[in-house]
Amino acid sequence: DIGLPIGLVDEIIEATGEYISDVDLLRGESPDVSDPEKCFEFVEQVKRAVESRGRAMQYLMEKHPTDLTACVLVAPDRLSHLFWKLLVPGSGDPPAQSWEAEIRKKMLEVFEAMDRTVGGIADRTGPNDLVILASDHGFGHLDEILKLNRLLRDLGYLKFKPEVEGGLKRKI
Repeated sequence: DIGLPIGLVDEIIEATGEYISDVDLLRGESPDVSDPEKCFEFVEQVKRAVESRGRAMQYLMEKHPTDLTACVLVAPDRLSHLFWKLLVPGSGDPPAQSWEAEIRKKMLEVFEAMDRTVGGIADRTGPNDLVILASDHGFGHLDEILKLNRLLRDLGYLKFKPEVEGGLKRKI
């Protein structure tokens, strides 16, 4: 139970044509990244999900206004987990194959759809409303990584409880 009012999803589907809540990477639905056809299908599915979310948000903001509106667009995460190297190629990476370059182009179309979605939401806000864009993480090549908890621990500013400090060793 995610706490939605009964019938709201059906209402959204009736008003907008469809509602795709997510494109899941975690349950074996990810395409084989070496299969171009499956990759194109996946990127198209992600784009449809973004467009579906945008239509739903605009409908909800018009028909069911609230004091706080939040919209989560998972497309960058879903695409980047599989294809971030196509978006941010490294200097030592081999050149993209033609189908990979086409996937990159399709991914940029998804990001354009996200821009339209965010713009549509922002257009429905008032002059005193605050619009916040946030990301939970990014993707790209890592030359170095900073683990803040370890740094703070090493500097003496953070101390873990004994059961946390050895937790990973116990799990292994």
